[in-house]
Amino acid sequence: MIDSLIFEALRKMKQRILTAALLMGTAFSLGAQDMYDAQKFSSDLYYGTARTVGMGNAVTAVGGDLGSITFNPAGSSVAGYSQISLTPGVSISSNGTVGSILTDGLSTPDGFGDNNVTRHPRMTLPSFGAVLNVDTHRSRGLVSYAFGITGNATNNFLGEMFGSGVNSRTSYLGYLAATSDGIASADLNQGDNSYYKGYAWQNVSAYQAGLIATYGGYTDKYAGATEFIDESQNIELAGDIDQRYGRLTFGNKYDIVFNWSGNINNVLYIGANFGITSLEYQFDDYLREQALSAQDFPIEFDDGTVRYFNAAKARYSYDADGAGIYAKFGFLTRLPGGLRLGATIQTPTVLSIKEHWSNDMSMNYVGESAIAAESPRGEYNYRLRTPWKFSAGVAWTLGESILLSADYELKDYKNMQFRTGYHNDDNFSDQNWAISQWMGVSHNLRLGAEVKPLPQVALRAGYNLLTSPEKDNDGKYLKRNVNSLSAGIGYSSQGSFFADLAVRAHLRGNNAVSPYADPNFRVNGQQIHQDPQYCYGDYIDGVYSPEIRVLHDNLWDVLLTIGWRF
Repeated sequence: MIDSLIFEALRKMKQRILTAALLMGTAFSLGAQDMYDAQKFSSDLYYGTARTVGMGNAVTAVGGDLGSITFNPAGSSVAGYSQISLTPGVSISSNGTVGSILTDGLSTPDGFGDNNVTRHPRMTLPSFGAVLNVDTHRSRGLVSYAFGITGNATNNFLGEMFGSGVNSRTSYLGYLAATSDGIASADLNQGDNSYYKGYAWQNVSAYQAGLIATYGGYTDKYAGATEFIDESQNIELAGDIDQRYGRLTFGNKYDIVFNWSGNINNVLYIGANFGITSLEYQFDDYLREQALSAQDFPIEFDDGTVRYFNAAKARYSYDADGAGIYAKFGFLTRLPGGLRLGATIQTPTVLSIKEHWSNDMSMNYVGESAIAAESPRGEYNYRLRTPWKFSAGVAWTLGESILLSADYELKDYKNMQFRTGYHNDDNFSDQNWAISQWMGVSHNLRLGAEVKPLPQVALRAGYNLLTSPEKDNDGKYLKRNVNSLSAGIGYSSQGSFFADLAVRAHLRGNNAVSPYADPNFRVNGQQIHQDPQYCYGDYIDGVYSPEIRVLHDNLWDVLLTIGWRF
């Protein structure tokens, strides 16, 4: 009976096992890469000028704007004039959470049951650049060409979330204790040397800060400061605790593009980009537990003294910086009836990435100062090959007042690959195998429209649909689509000045986060210790790992472009 229950739990939990490293910053010794890191650093959330964003970035067959160069290098020759523009902006992360409710008939939250909403603004610079258009004074052949240098953001990692609530069943300190079982306490207490013996850094910090300790004369079995041990040495939470979890991510991915394009007979436009990708990503989270009543948490020491647990806090920090180069080629052609077609192909980018990570923990007893421990700052270097990208676009213009456009982009994430050098090796064989098994093709549909009620005024709207490249055990794609809605307005003077304004809502959908796993299964009265990753978010006979449900996770952008044509 026990085996069958555990097998069923494992069968259902492939997805959560794979996402554990991503969602549980505080629960792992870090520096380990997985396929979700590859997906995160390879994914795109395109920016550009306010005009391109307002049109949903559906500009592969449109061109004529600095923001369009990222999508189709041939677009810089379409306008027929030189231009310079700058696009500042502001991004606002909006996140709402609530805890999961148990289904055991008690309607008791398993922690983090409060409703919370967080908003985090940040100034941005989505686009800047200049294009010089050169007239060859020819009537046929290459009638003009253009050189351009642009910088466009291709992802924004801004996000913040917060969860809180009362837990009467499990604690993070209990998780740390259970995952430390089997490690000699002397090994956890060797100062910085402990961190270089293959032990998880959060376990070392937890022991050195007093969040966990040995008990019953054992030197390799642990209990958390929030736990109670009965005469039979059964371990359970000593009382109700207030739990708070916070997470902040920020950073961006930028493409600095050196562009050339040519205009052939005012019908066919060809172009090439040499791109330099710059990546910055930062992740910071914390988990705090505090006793609702300290009298429920007495801790008796070997000398007979008794102290009372008050609160503990664990914090994890991670950052990644990367750079790489790529090439992109495209064409755009004008057809009769106001029709335009365009297509591009972009090579993979081999990103050289440097990671740093660290964690620190602290605990204090009632009436005493906090005890703290901090890990060394870890560092690791590796390379990541991103997927090829293919795109095609169609646009239709009706006179000078209406423009409709549609783009389709394809990326095969199965082609991602971790490397320690320029060639793959066995260090990442497991991660690369997971990528080949559970990653596939992502589709990006972009729609845009521009209407000019007046010659100098343009109204714009756009829509994006991005599908997930991730597959389940049966090889079916997960339904984790991301939608974006945008709108904008533009003004073009009779001289050289122009200005555009755009607003976009990027709807990243719902998900769930477990700040830690509950490693203790209780089935038919028997307690079973399991690898916590297999218990992640699962339920067996009344035992849960707490889960924070993300009700909405949206990113709002406001962009203002100012520029001059000459």
